[in-house]
Amino acid sequence: MNAVTPASNKQYRLARHYLEKLRSAKHIYQCGDENASYGLKLAQQDWAQIQHWQSWSTVQASQDQEAASLCSAYSLEAGELLDLLLSPQEHHHWRQAALIYAQQIGDQRAELEHLLVLGQIYHILSAYIQAVASVQEALEIARQLDNQKSIARGLTILGETARFEGTYAQSQACHEQSLAIYRALQDPSGIAQNLLGIGNIMQDLVGDTAARPYIEEALHIYRQLGDMHSTATALRMLAETWMNEDIVAAWKYLDECLPLFKRLNVPADFIAVTRTRAMALVSQGELEHAQTIRNEGLQLAQQLQLPRYTVIAS
Repeated sequence: MNAVTPASNKQYRLARHYLEKLRSAKHIYQCGDENASYGLKLAQQDWAQIQHWQSWSTVQASQDQEAASLCSAYSLEAGELLDLLLSPQEHHHWRQAALIYAQQIGDQRAELEHLLVLGQIYHILSAYIQAVASVQEALEIARQLDNQKSIARGLTILGETARFEGTYAQSQACHEQSLAIYRALQDPSGIAQNLLGIGNIMQDLVGDTAARPYIEEALHIYRQLGDMHSTATALRMLAETWMNEDIVAAWKYLDECLPLFKRLNVPADFIAVTRTRAMALVSQGELEHAQTIRNEGLQLAQQLQLPRYTVIAS
């Protein structure tokens, strides 16, 4: 263990101070609606310092229990803000370190959270084998702790991953199991997430009309929760379901989701929405404009090294 000096005491105080600022920003963000933009802005204002002290705690963590706890806590307390502030690769780096040190200090609940988020990150990066392995490890812990919400979250990620691997029956089974748990817990956000998942399956297997009720129900829930990011995602998905039937309706949903995505400024969302915009332009015969939009998304996907989004954008 390192000796604690006056200088290191000051460093720990600063690391704890910026952790608290990050925690406060996340709580404001989670209040939804306009609070989401304000919470994100607060985190962005202190982002250089937050990154510095997270990095500092990671360097110190192998030799010091408090630093190990801080390293885990930075990812734990930031929550979904990290999806907005970091690339998937950067987020993976933070979470992998957090997982190692949560295990080192024996914090099983933090370990569970980090494993679940790593599963989602691996899914985004199209590393499906690692995604499943991470979630299965998380589910073992969640079942030991009888943590029903974490079990449901794990099943949702497995459902999303199975769909991208083309195993639709398994995907639907996972989403339906997760949905049943979330309904029992009366957790509206979890319910909506799985409704979107089932909507995706319906769109792939049956068609837009079959998918639409699931997405509309999810959108209604997200609006009530004031969840700006998920509302924008559901609006984009609804736009796609109208593309072949009613281009005016499709643009109505697109015009509503675009300002929300711009306010949040998440690259992966920009890539997905450029694809939807390109689809709408193609249906109107504006092929040159559509190709320009598609190329913007493709360039960003390649720049961020996101194979799944490169396919989406192309």
